[in-house]
Amino acid sequence: MEVANSLEAIPEDLGRILDELDAGLEAVPYDAIEEARQRSSEITPWLIRSIEAAEEAYQSGEDVGSVGHYYSLFLLAEFRALQAWPLIYRGLADPAGKTFERFEIVIADAYSCILMAFIGDDETAIAELIADPKVNDYLRWAAVAVPFYWIRDGKKTREEAIEFFCERLDHLVQTGVNKGGGEFDEVPEKLIRVLAALSADSAMPQIERAYESGIVDGELLPFDYISECIEQRQTDLAELLEDLPDPSDLIVLGEQFSEFKTEMVRFAEMIAGLSNGLDGVDGLEDFEDCEDDYDVFGEIGSDFGDELEGGDSMDTIHVNDTTIRNSGEKVGRNDKCPCMSGKKYKKCCGR
Repeated sequence: MEVANSLEAIPEDLGRILDELDAGLEAVPYDAIEEARQRSSEITPWLIRSIEAAEEAYQSGEDVGSVGHYYSLFLLAEFRALQAWPLIYRGLADPAGKTFERFEIVIADAYSCILMAFIGDDETAIAELIADPKVNDYLRWAAVAVPFYWIRDGKKTREEAIEFFCERLDHLVQTGVNKGGGEFDEVPEKLIRVLAALSADSAMPQIERAYESGIVDGELLPFDYISECIEQRQTDLAELLEDLPDPSDLIVLGEQFSEFKTEMVRFAEMIAGLSNGLDGVDGLEDFEDCEDDYDVFGEIGSDFGDELEGGDSMDTIHVNDTTIRNSGEKVGRNDKCPCMSGKKYKKCCGR
């Protein structure tokens, strides 16, 4: 389905821009993007309508083959079109939502930037996102990153941000977010990682309480390791803040769409080859970790640094009853799964 074609009564010149955005899978439509920027007030309602049309199509079971609604998301964030937030929130927050699912693994590391564009000044809204276990994990993790923008932009001091993180961690301790059955809500872990990134000595009592309450996987993220990171001040905060993306940077994500689609097709063919045994899997030894390929904006909004990683490395992938040994770089339990599901390895093929 071509989303732009479903929009009624759109002026012809704006319709052409949306058509070019829709066709931006193989190459980023920079000319159309620039035209949209120059006519932001005129095109904003139609960008919103393109996301609505994509949402309606997915809800009716249609396949949206175009990517215009992704570029609409990026541009609306860049324009800080606050009237679009309820629609965008619905598309990003629902764990079962389809509107932005196709390329979520490409855009998820930019969610913190998107949040900052729309609700970054609303401390209460960010706190509620962090606390809500019904919200898509990627969006909650991104909410944890938003206070770094506050520090960068001078809206909060480092100490005030640490206080915010500690309050969020204490709230999760009080509400008991451990999912049970061996499953952990990963947001407490994210909060502890960012406190370590801030070298937050003053947060040690809250961190200790989190471990004692059982809401953190101590095997994955050992307390002694975090304590050492804070004590040794391993993270360069200035560099971390410098690397934060801005809404105008989001367009570059489109450069990853075609490559990601190709890798998805290739992986599907590799899995299909398993029906003929491992000899039928062509190119398995060359398969690369998707996080390395698609983490356009680095660590912000995701794991806050490989230097804060804990737990064992894993080097096997289990598909049905077949064990595939990865001859490439080892995948950590907290990395995104190489199968490109968008899930953490420990919650997907690493089970």
